[in-house]
Amino acid sequence: MTVTLTMLLACAGMKQAAVEDAMVAVWNRGEVERIEAAYAPELQNGAKEFVAEYRAVYPDLSVTIDDVIVKGDRIVTLWTVEGTHKDLGLPVTVSGVSVRTLDGRTIVEEQRFYDMKNVYDQLGFRLVPPDGATPFGPLPPEPEATEEVAPVDAEAEVEEAGAEEASAGEAVNAD
Repeated sequence: MTVTLTMLLACAGMKQAAVEDAMVAVWNRGEVERIEAAYAPELQNGAKEFVAEYRAVYPDLSVTIDDVIVKGDRIVTLWTVEGTHKDLGLPVTVSGVSVRTLDGRTIVEEQRFYDMKNVYDQLGFRLVPPDGATPFGPLPPEPEATEEVAPVDAEAEVEEAGAEEASAGEAVNAD
């Protein structure tokens, strides 16, 4: 039992070290050719383009691996990326998670989760929704008025408010 557990831990440790080494090489040093050895052929071009686009906008991009969790054929990587936007000159820091599924030694599926709104905020972008839209769908239509409302007499309202304040003051002074 001890030998089997040691072998499993060593195997997980090897996967963890390989993922950390590959991510640092690809993201920090731009070694995109390493993607070919790690990803299934149908994912390689997309992965290369993703890395190239981000490294072009953030030339000093640097990834830090915060944690790697290996469970069977799934590898979860928690990471933090820092870089300076080349056109705006503003620094950006974003943390996220990558979930990769392996088919033996090759990545056959990858999902990335990070807060893009946080990136926009750091760069000074302001999101403006289209008129009448909410994040959960369009606003409901305004209810149709069924009764006509009489015009408001502003002077009468001011006089009524003054009378109410006076009677409230008299009640306080009566004590």
